[in-house]
Amino acid sequence: MIPVGSDLELKRTPVATLIIIGINVVVHISQFFLLPQHYPWIIKYLVFSPVTYNPLSVVISMFLHIDFFHLIFNMVFLWAFGAALETRVGRKNFLLTYFGAGIWATALWIVVEAFVRPESTIGLVGASGAVSGVIALYLYRCFYSKIRMVVTLLFLPWRVSIPAAPFIIIWFYQNVIYSVADLTEPSGTAHWAHIGGFIFGLLVGRIKRYGHEGRLEHLNTRLLERLRSGDGWKSAEKELKKLLGVSPNDPVVHHELARLSVQNGDAGLASEHFQRAMHRYALTEPVHAAFVVIEHADTLGKPMALHHHLKAGEALAASGYVEDALRAILPAVRISEAGNAISEKALALYAKVLRHLGKTDAAGEAAARFRELFPESKLAAGVQAAMGKQPNEVFAPPPQKPAAVSSKASVQPEDEDREYTVLGILACFENIISQPYFLFPWICFSLFIGFAFGGFWPLHVLSFMFCFVLAAFIVIDWSSLFRSFSSTSTESARNEVDIIQAFDRASLAERGDNFQKAAELYEKTLALDPRHVQARFNLARIYMNRLLNNAKALLHTRLLLQHLPPAHPYHGEAQDMVLKLKVKLAKE
Repeated sequence: MIPVGSDLELKRTPVATLIIIGINVVVHISQFFLLPQHYPWIIKYLVFSPVTYNPLSVVISMFLHIDFFHLIFNMVFLWAFGAALETRVGRKNFLLTYFGAGIWATALWIVVEAFVRPESTIGLVGASGAVSGVIALYLYRCFYSKIRMVVTLLFLPWRVSIPAAPFIIIWFYQNVIYSVADLTEPSGTAHWAHIGGFIFGLLVGRIKRYGHEGRLEHLNTRLLERLRSGDGWKSAEKELKKLLGVSPNDPVVHHELARLSVQNGDAGLASEHFQRAMHRYALTEPVHAAFVVIEHADTLGKPMALHHHLKAGEALAASGYVEDALRAILPAVRISEAGNAISEKALALYAKVLRHLGKTDAAGEAAARFRELFPESKLAAGVQAAMGKQPNEVFAPPPQKPAAVSSKASVQPEDEDREYTVLGILACFENIISQPYFLFPWICFSLFIGFAFGGFWPLHVLSFMFCFVLAAFIVIDWSSLFRSFSSTSTESARNEVDIIQAFDRASLAERGDNFQKAAELYEKTLALDPRHVQARFNLARIYMNRLLNNAKALLHTRLLLQHLPPAHPYHGEAQDMVLKLKVKLAKE
């Protein structure tokens, strides 16, 4: 069984993995240009062994391989596990793990050799110890994935996908058995180096807590798949609860569970999740926390504790969301009483907000009430100064976000397109070399070259190129490819991608409290896919609770009901929304 890849998406080009593979290939090919008299010097100074005098040989020996098949197997394993891993743990951590595991593997191997065979002068070459560390870290971080394997059945290779965790555990168990056997009879393979590298990879995963990251990614991926299906948050209830178990302090999870509890009619549980989301947002994103306070009052019909509404109003006003600040502060203003510090601050802010919004009469009444209830307040001067300002001048405009300074933020569209092109080429290459049409003839050619020509490397390269071209002609559906230039298949694929991107961007805008932008993006999603249930539901909710456009909210809710079967989780809530919106429109 040979692993040729995984089912995990490459988030970006695995540059470090490709560079390591490239260096190993170049070093191996360069060995064929050496003269026979060079080999003693290489063994003495570059190959790590008990009699090597070069301390750098610990690293150099990782790039030396005995033969072509030794190189190919190590590089195939490195690509299968390293490419997806690098894009998740980062290039720096990946390189540290790779070389750290290689050094650790060499150290364990030399210790075992010193105890078992102290007179031995055998050297250690190959990247298998470092690759073992990568495999171990992959197990820790990407345990939920599947590995694409090529299995030989009836002398023919077949492609299968198997869970990564059992495969890696069985592989390690085999190495343990072989390592014990090596203590009495050397096999020629450094199984103790495999164990050393594997242990190092597990230690890195434990120290860095990559297992936690893996569980989060797994659950988030399943959750996103549910949402992209258009069936709504209610269909993802199980994934949300699992995600909460893994990440109990995630405010986004609490926020969505609160909305889900509202849909289920559990006001108590909804209030609990709203408050937990608000408290956790407040630590880093006070504006998010403020909108959660407003949503709690709007959806459950009752306010949170008054000091939360005061903090929400202050955060929103300071950030330029003055109209929303008015909505947040109203519950605290309605219960204003003399001698109450919260009422004092709330009424002062209320008067300033009204003045900023140009509601002169209401602002004057609020200021008069403030002076009546709190005649000696230290906030009186600020209220009086606000009354003397022009509308829209009471609060400073929201601060502008600084220009992008990081490399990630300054990525240009053409750079992003280039990245996707590279990833597409890598995916195509991986797909072709994992085909039986490539592997079977290439293995046959390689064995023949090895026996007949002593592994002459140019013939290996030519056989690889010939088999690759042969597999490409068989695998690629050329007729469909040519038809795509004159048909709408490319447009259909692009349309599907546009739907996913528009919905994802709309969701991000909604979570970032940019509701006008979110509404525009949800409208774009629906223009591409009018039957997208979650987009329609989110848009109706935004128009109803955020943008206060009851007419549009009613329109989209009715359209939503047209596409929903009675058994759908959103059907009952949509009917309730229609009744509420009709009442609101009647009052208008």
